[in-house]
Amino acid sequence: MPFPILLQTVLDLTSPGRVVPAEHTPLYAGVPSTIIGADGAKFGGGMVEPIGCNSKLLTSSNFLGTAGTAAGAEAEFELCGPSTLGQAMGISSQFLATLFARRKADTAGSSLLYTIDYRADQAIGGNELMLLEQQDWTTRMAYGGDGGLLDCTGITPLLRRKVSRIVCCPSVQMVPTESNKQSWLVSSNGVSALFGMQPDGSDQLGRSGAAVKECMQAFPTSDFEALWASATSAFAAGRPITHVQRSTVMRNDYLGVPGGWEVEVLWVINGACSAWSDQLPEDTKAALTEARGSYNAPHLVKEAFEPTGLGPFPYVPTYCMRYTPELVVMLSNQVAHAVLSVGDKIKEMAKS
Repeated sequence: MPFPILLQTVLDLTSPGRVVPAEHTPLYAGVPSTIIGADGAKFGGGMVEPIGCNSKLLTSSNFLGTAGTAAGAEAEFELCGPSTLGQAMGISSQFLATLFARRKADTAGSSLLYTIDYRADQAIGGNELMLLEQQDWTTRMAYGGDGGLLDCTGITPLLRRKVSRIVCCPSVQMVPTESNKQSWLVSSNGVSALFGMQPDGSDQLGRSGAAVKECMQAFPTSDFEALWASATSAFAAGRPITHVQRSTVMRNDYLGVPGGWEVEVLWVINGACSAWSDQLPEDTKAALTEARGSYNAPHLVKEAFEPTGLGPFPYVPTYCMRYTPELVVMLSNQVAHAVLSVGDKIKEMAKS
């Protein structure tokens, strides 16, 4: 039976820019690693059942034993709000909730972001929570955020469990060519950061390149070039962008990844593919060409709430929340084409 693992983050309200990994599953939730910040702030140390993920410690009696554990101890908690799988799903995929919570300055010149406050943030899925820390058994106010702030691919929860075969289908925002490699590394940081390849100064939270590596890298940097060569050659030839990568997983204590074993990753990367688009009916090709010709990327918030047509296809921003039926059909068909192109490999990975 499939077991959903929702990748989230916890935003530390006392230290802007500090983002902590979190998971939410039907059986347990919390911070999967043990983190102590430079200022002494503690996160993680264990997982709890989901209903206790958002709760406040009220009373305890000799809660920590002589060994520093809570084995056999009792404590009283107050539930501070729902902590359901559905709510976690909304938070885990809601970049805008994180954006509004940070009150990020709008470089496009519009005042819209400045007028959106806490209430709007809550309306679209933001979540303040009382986070239980199991290092010193205290609760603290934090903010549940989009898992993409640390991993847009969903790979890291699998690496924590030492999975040896992964099929990963990440979304990217531009074509892979040598002339735009640096821009690709920035815009597709969900992939590049896993290899420690995100350019310094490009992090949306203002973290340095070294800090991004510390909290996001899981694969050797040297392994990225094979993936990049495969992506550029596939795009130039009009094929689906797929690549089989074998890497030795790096230890990353921040992510809670143990490291030290080999993983096989089948990358199926979203992107323009002429082998698929050349087979479209002529009227569909014409509609796509017209939509692209008249498309102007609107303001970040405006684009999120208004219908997104064929204009940006296939590089559709993932913070959009209203896809037109035509766009959904086009995206699903192109992805199906890419997945079927490596269908035999997927079957092989599933059997072994």
